[in-house]
Amino acid sequence: MFKHTYSCCLGFFFYGGLAALVLALPVWYFCIYAPPLVVSEATTYITGPLTADGQVDYFKALEERIYPPELATDDNGFREFVRQFGYVRERPFAESVTAEPKLTPEDHEFYRRQLCEKLGLDPNDLPALVFPEEPIRVFLDHYQAIEETPPESVITFKGGCCSPGYELYEENSWLRPWTLEQFPMFADWLDEIEAPMAVVAEAVRKPVFFAPLLQSRESVQSGKNHNIFETLLPGSNAARSIRTILQARANYRSAIGDIDGAIDDKLTMHRLGRLTTQGACATQYFTGYGLEQIAMTLPIGTNPEHPLTEQQIRRMLDGLDALPPRGTFADGYEWCRLAVMSDCQHLMHDPVFETMFFVTQSRPPFSDWNVVFRRVNEVCNILLVDPPPRVDGEFVRVDDIAQFPYEPWHYFPRILTSRGRGMLTADILLCWAMPPTGLMETTIQRLPCSENMQRLTLAILLYQLEHGEMPDENWAAQIEKYLGENPEQYFSCPSRPSPPGFTTYALVQYDDTVVGSHDMILLVEVSTPVPLGEAVVTADEVLEMAKIMPNNRGRFRDSPHDYVNIVSYRSGAVRALYADRAKELHRALGREEEKSNEE
Repeated sequence: MFKHTYSCCLGFFFYGGLAALVLALPVWYFCIYAPPLVVSEATTYITGPLTADGQVDYFKALEERIYPPELATDDNGFREFVRQFGYVRERPFAESVTAEPKLTPEDHEFYRRQLCEKLGLDPNDLPALVFPEEPIRVFLDHYQAIEETPPESVITFKGGCCSPGYELYEENSWLRPWTLEQFPMFADWLDEIEAPMAVVAEAVRKPVFFAPLLQSRESVQSGKNHNIFETLLPGSNAARSIRTILQARANYRSAIGDIDGAIDDKLTMHRLGRLTTQGACATQYFTGYGLEQIAMTLPIGTNPEHPLTEQQIRRMLDGLDALPPRGTFADGYEWCRLAVMSDCQHLMHDPVFETMFFVTQSRPPFSDWNVVFRRVNEVCNILLVDPPPRVDGEFVRVDDIAQFPYEPWHYFPRILTSRGRGMLTADILLCWAMPPTGLMETTIQRLPCSENMQRLTLAILLYQLEHGEMPDENWAAQIEKYLGENPEQYFSCPSRPSPPGFTTYALVQYDDTVVGSHDMILLVEVSTPVPLGEAVVTADEVLEMAKIMPNNRGRFRDSPHDYVNIVSYRSGAVRALYADRAKELHRALGREEEKSNEE
């Protein structure tokens, strides 16, 4: 009996253990085992250069891919910029309030020397000029010096959970044409920026204006592989600072009748925007687009005592024709691919690390990192094409492909296997790290439309000078000779193409009771293509196009530009006009005496 019991127990444990082992092997293989990462084009995308510990040096690889041959030569305008000004960065608004700069003088010197090394400059040669303060700093410092609160009609302070903020009212500030009578604190500043902006204008005329990437001080001192998301972009900082100064000065020059000076600043901003898009980084790509969009908002003729001349308008057109090409969408997002790959590699080697998204990421245990890298490559291959992919007319978004787990129960089925955890990790990183496609879509749609309208506006102004009157309903045919070769390309919004013989732009015609001014709308985009010989609308029809909501949140009906409409003014400015700005819309249509919904 004892022997039989012993044999049964022995058999139970033996066969039970064998069965458990057989079951444990697939559980271990599929749920726990994580094979080592294989460096290949299918996984890490690039196979070199490698660091001493065998990791892919994505930062060095990025530098090798994007740096132009002119980087350390005099053909690079940013090299002259650094020689004259050193390291320039935007000063956050919080610094103007707390007077506690985030970067110490030692930090500035560290980054200046790093720039000099990459640009082939002698770091012992100190900058010859001081980069001027931005207008907002001059404005706030003035009121701080006289111990008064800035007028709320110009700027309103808004508290935030992280840092103080402000809202600058465009209509009442230097973002629109202004004079020293309105802002006398800028008198000395206008003199101070003359020499620096002359240097900037000369630097921007160079073939390239390319800034090298900078490693953070902490990364250099630690000796660790640099994470691309921690890269400093001095070119974007410099471009945004230049933009705020030139925007203010161009508006001043336009207001006082210095049309040639306003055209110079406008074209400098256009050229800087084009060169900035060639920075091979998504941030610089959008910064450059933004610079051009703001340059188009600048008027060149607002002072009735100094009317535009044919020579000045043609100089503006010639300057637009001479602009360098933009960087491509695919080049700008190549940086994003390598940045996400770099993030994956850091997460793989560090149990916990923090990214630029202010989220502490913890390394998921037992994840197949070959799956993580392959998944990132798969999504990037779909997204990073030029032009960007569309489905049913809409841009494909990252989260259309990557399955971000928005709800807790979405995690569970994906964490059971090492492959599932790898896919989950990749999708989360992609949704966090890739730039928002809404911004991409809005930017890509608006800028070409604004460019078309800018060309048409300048052509209409030329017609007016030559004939002494505005064109009639057949305006499209009347201005063709001022548009150069292939004039039909300017009559259709790229985001809503019109068939041959039709246009998406209409001339606004006013009745005889309206006194024309430079601030009045000249062209407006229409939702449905109309025949070229009938492309005119009245002020009442423009108001009808704008649907004002009861809560003052408005939109233009069927607008392809994110609830705004692209309009041009008789001053030569082109703007994206929001329908909820009813007061501005009424005034721009000669209806200032009418009460708007905003009031």
